[in-house]
Amino acid sequence: MFIDSQGNVCPCDFTMLSFGNILERPIQEIWKETSKHFCTPGPACYANISNDVIFSKKKAEWPLKKTGNP
Repeated sequence: MFIDSQGNVCPCDFTMLSFGNILERPIQEIWKETSKHFCTPGPACYANISNDVIFSKKKAEWPLKKTGNP
């Protein structure tokens, strides 16, 4: 888990996908939701796998906000 300087909670510091903001929701709530999608360590780096998909969104603001299924 990574929390940026704005309070956004991301799966790691290289994955620009926010599951919430600690200024808006309790960290326990965000952790519980994040853990549903990132429940066990994997054999590969999620940032390497998802980078092209996330970058293709070309948002002016990072991290991307979670909408629907990540």
